[in-house]
Amino acid sequence: MQMSGANEVNPTGLVAWEVEVRNMSCIVFAATAPKARWQAVKGYWAAGYGRGPGTWPRPEARREPMFDRSPMKDQPPQCWSRDYVWSTM
Repeated sequence: MQMSGANEVNPTGLVAWEVEVRNMSCIVFAATAPKARWQAVKGYWAAGYGRGPGTWPRPEARREPMFDRSPMKDQPPQCWSRDYVWSTM
């Protein structure tokens, strides 16, 4: 188990990440940066951006601890906009 706050235990182990894939930025909840990057790439493809001509997107993930307590982490894995996640807190 991971600690997400001062005295709060995070039973799911999911934490918030901001991931940028090319020009798309989103918030995802994952246990590790590689899982967050993969989830964002799947969201990028699902949004219709496609895989491109033989290229693999290079996502960059940064921790966003201020969103760790969002109820969105209990939803099925997907990409969320920063504004939407902010509005749920």
